Amino acid sequence: MDTTPKQPIVYVVPDIERALGREPGDDYFIVANRTAYAERIFAQYPQHVMLVDGDHATSELLALAQVRTYINDRHAKVMVFIGNSIVERTAEKNGLDLIHPKAELAAQIEGKISQIEWLGDLASLMPEYTIGPLKNLSYNNQPFILQFGFSHTGEGTHLIDSASALTAFQDKFPERLARTLRYVKGTAYTVNAVVSAQGILVGNTSLQITGLAPYTDLPFSTVGNDWAIPHILLNEQAHKEIRSMAESVGKRLLESGWRGLFGIDVIHEEHSGRIYLIEINARQPASTTLESQLQRRAGATETIFDAHLRALCGERVAQPLTEIRDGAQIVQRVTRSRTKESIHIDMHTLEAHNLDVIRYEKDDHNSDLVRITSPRGIMSSPSELNDLGKIITSSIS
Repeated sequence: MDTTPKQPIVYVVPDIERALGREPGDDYFIVANRTAYAERIFAQYPQHVMLVDGDHATSELLALAQVRTYINDRHAKVMVFIGNSIVERTAEKNGLDLIHPKAELAAQIEGKISQIEWLGDLASLMPEYTIGPLKNLSYNNQPFILQFGFSHTGEGTHLIDSASALTAFQDKFPERLARTLRYVKGTAYTVNAVVSAQGILVGNTSLQITGLAPYTDLPFSTVGNDWAIPHILLNEQAHKEIRSMAESVGKRLLESGWRGLFGIDVIHEEHSGRIYLIEINARQPASTTLESQLQRRAGATETIFDAHLRALCGERVAQPLTEIRDGAQIVQRVTRSRTKESIHIDMHTLEAHNLDVIRYEKDDHNSDLVRITSPRGIMSSPSELNDLGKIITSSIS
């Protein structure tokens, strides 16, 4: 099947790997910041990749004259990783045809407070919750999760397991609106999906690797995905429930005018076996690139990223998506002890095990520092690495 979009697309993105769900070429081009990894990709696809010197945000890239010329010369539509109001205004000001769901809608869906109203009756899929000012909360000897309006990669999620932990927040922000969720002890999973005019296409469930040291020093920070171990840990009924949850959220997105990728995070409760919705990502999830690459290796003619492109362009999307049963990625985030200047990577060992390594240039706490992708799973349990995972860990210091 021909998966080439009918009109050329230029994906404008700071980090090039976000755009590599399909190979550059044909009518698919990429504009990105110049990094060592981006140089590797440019060397493979010099006719279809443009690199820009500097550390530019998406809106800054769109505002550059050479980027606008690159887009206009190809009479192309513009695609971005994460849209926001600044990106939208920049695109409109410069006459660029941006294909992306509206930032206002994404903010409503992802906001921890506004999300509840948007979900409507689907909010029942979540653990028991409350919404209100911090000053009205009390600790009743039952741990709960505290979240504010917006957060990502677990940075805005806090476990409240004592009265003093709650008081510390109340003293600082007594009037601030917050959402609480009953603390569910269990294993987190992620599934990516695509909203198209033809319906909802659900991708592959992956284990969400969370809070794993030394990759992060934040307990709720996501540091990777493993597509192999869910086929060991989850039975068929659990897989069906997760897919059904993704389809239900996708239908609500479709009703709201959303098109393209989204993701949900769920948690499989340890003692009851129940599955709860805990997060909605109204954007292209970071794991989409590797999921699509794994699908391509498995013989897919259309990947989840291809479906994303088609849905954004209003084109017909093929169904179903290819199943994958192996592969993983893990991200070393910037921590107090691991920074861009201090980290050492044993590239020889990693490459000898068929692992790909992507280095990042940022040094903000908890930002991506190194991403390692693998064609095989790296976890032996939700919190323990297998032998390959341990090799990765021993290769980073």
